[in-house]
Amino acid sequence: MSESNKEKGKLISHTKKEFAKDLDKAGKTKLLTCIMTSQVVCGTLYLSISSFFPLFVEAHYPMISSTMVSICMSSFEVAGVLFTPVHAITISKMGRKTSIIFGFSILVFTTTSLGLLSYIPYDHWKSFYYLATIVRFMQGYGDTLIMTTCFSVVGTKFPEQKETYISLMEAAVGLGLIVGPPMGSVIYGLGGYAWTFYAFALIITANVILCLVCLPADLNKESQKNEVIEETVEGDSP
Repeated sequence: MSESNKEKGKLISHTKKEFAKDLDKAGKTKLLTCIMTSQVVCGTLYLSISSFFPLFVEAHYPMISSTMVSICMSSFEVAGVLFTPVHAITISKMGRKTSIIFGFSILVFTTTSLGLLSYIPYDHWKSFYYLATIVRFMQGYGDTLIMTTCFSVVGTKFPEQKETYISLMEAAVGLGLIVGPPMGSVIYGLGGYAWTFYAFALIITANVILCLVCLPADLNKESQKNEVIEETVEGDSP
């Protein structure tokens, strides 16, 4: 490697470290709070529907089989698998903070929409099923976009401690998976199908506000800086 390439390599390494150190202690605490709460919310949405959606469909749309219900619910993960390669492009173009807010906006819209589907008449069960599957698919896209972006933020902001924080993020997702089904079941018993989704939409909205207030705006700028670094590395490669 030439001396110029070595110097550029040192500059790139130094710049990446500077990205990770531009937050004070309070800023890091706010950032980690947003990331962890986001992971809990995403985990909650994944399994919460399993505790009441099949019951509602069986009672109001008996023509929909259990297999069809399973397909509808699993479309959430299908979106995650299909769009994982796209998330990297979205994050690099929109920035990390904007990607998180965009993902949560999708979750608010789709979660509210799933509640509104309860007003579809009994004899239009096909419309209910296809719309629910599509909306659930969109929900999976938004959910996995948020989770992917949060992992990207940890890798950028906490490179020296990323293993620790990634482990905590996985624990936060696990907490959401644990809390989701009983929470969904309790709310469903108290308020019914539609209000269960409205309640989750309110929780998501609260997290959107938290992210808007606490996430640093430079998360978007860092995506652009990282692109410049990657281009520099590629340009200097033999």
